[in-house]
Amino acid sequence: MNARVPSLRPVAVFTAIALPVGWVALSIPVATGLPAEPFVLATLVFGLLLPALVLARRDGLRTGRPGAVRRLLRDIPRIPRPEWALVAGLVLIPGAVWLLGAALRAETEPSPATAGAVAVQFVTGLAIVNLAEELVWTGFVQRRLTAAWGLVRGALATALLFAGLHAPLAFAAHTRGAGPIALDLGALLVAGAGLRLLIGVGDLLGRSILLAAVVHASFNAGGLLVDPGSDWIRYVVALVLGVAAAAAAQAVVGGPKRLVRDFVRTDRP
Repeated sequence: MNARVPSLRPVAVFTAIALPVGWVALSIPVATGLPAEPFVLATLVFGLLLPALVLARRDGLRTGRPGAVRRLLRDIPRIPRPEWALVAGLVLIPGAVWLLGAALRAETEPSPATAGAVAVQFVTGLAIVNLAEELVWTGFVQRRLTAAWGLVRGALATALLFAGLHAPLAFAAHTRGAGPIALDLGALLVAGAGLRLLIGVGDLLGRSILLAAVVHASFNAGGLLVDPGSDWIRYVVALVLGVAAAAAAQAVVGGPKRLVRDFVRTDRP
């Protein structure tokens, strides 16, 4: 491998830890009917965050670039350039979801209660889960895969890992047969691909974990803007926006060579 490209060994070790921990933890609420939230948080802390931070630190020391954890943490509050990207990350997916839902007469009726519910879900999800989650998925996993394989393949590989980790939750539909399970797994892959492409492009704008977390949290909150039976709209919107953003970035930025150069330049102490 080219010495300029970051090693993928830490990602392989991370995968070997994260997937089994996630499968075990997330299978418990599916099998027992217990609330999923405590097990989701346990997966986040013990299956994602701690392994990623330990592996990032070890790889930084091994390659002569200490301070890898500090650099990741520094990227959490970083404002992207241009600043409007943060506003776009906040409103793009929810706005498109609501507009498409309105066109299909599947939108949630606008009301203060709906606005409040969306705001609460966005803020709590961002603060409790998505900032830490994107520290791992964007900061540790996707940046390495993108630098090695390019924007599109790096995003799709990250989406596959993301969907694989969350796969046990799809089996909550097991009482309704194999069809709902397959649909839930497909939705995970579609939404994951769209989000990872969109987040990957956003990361080119300034290595901002905050921007990635805002996009992720806005996607989650956007589910409250359409009827429960029309949640597929959210997945389609994420995929279309992600593909469009990736196509534009590849045309304007110049593809994987620029990504590798940016990774090496900005990941040094």
